[in-house]
Amino acid sequence: MQGFSTKTEKRTEILDSFKSTTDVAILTETKILASEKSVIENEWDGWSHHSHHPGPSPQAGVTILLKRGISATPTDWNKSEIVAGRICWVLLDIGGRAVLIIGVYAPSHGDQPEFHEKLFEILNTVDHDHVIMAGDWNHGLDTSLDYAGYTGSIPRPRQREKLLQCIANHGLSDIFREQRPNKIEFTWRKSGKHSTQSRLDFFLVDEGLRGSCKRAGQCGGWISSWSDHRKVELKLDLDNKGVKDTGNSTIPT
Repeated sequence: MQGFSTKTEKRTEILDSFKSTTDVAILTETKILASEKSVIENEWDGWSHHSHHPGPSPQAGVTILLKRGISATPTDWNKSEIVAGRICWVLLDIGGRAVLIIGVYAPSHGDQPEFHEKLFEILNTVDHDHVIMAGDWNHGLDTSLDYAGYTGSIPRPRQREKLLQCIANHGLSDIFREQRPNKIEFTWRKSGKHSTQSRLDFFLVDEGLRGSCKRAGQCGGWISSWSDHRKVELKLDLDNKGVKDTGNSTIPT
């Protein structure tokens, strides 16, 4: 998202785009300082939770937004920073089941597999029935399908290997790739002399939610005024499990 807390026009456009269409939204690279959280809370007509960087200059940042009136109640959330500005979670009561939503903005510099170790420790410490993890992972999962235009080695191999290991250990799945095993679809691009693209933004879900996922993938085109990423969405149909409407989780990064 490349920051939006101090950019009033951009912030208003983004928040307004969610208010009528999205039940749960995860925003990454918001670059929100602790002193600026009230700005979002005052303008968003619903519940919000943030992870922010403690430094004097804005960096990173993850925000989770819940639309007012949805059939989900926040019962718990991280009270302290796990990795400042990079991990944010909320536990929702949906029809009597505990659904853990985790927003992720993985490191974009170096190769830091220890980040995923800290991230997945949440699943061991927070009691939940289901989990959805989503955000900007800053690396793809499949070096053959998720990258294009790279002339050298694919970045962050140790991070990717660690994430694949954690996914397998916890019985999660990349729901987009499960639904579209061979589809090439990119969510990030860098233009220039050597244009590169990759699928860095995706959803991980537990086995119990796989059958309720009706669609996962990018939605809409590139909005250059927002970011160099595309929005992605996950559409869940939980009618038969105590939720009346279809939920959308959308990530603009």
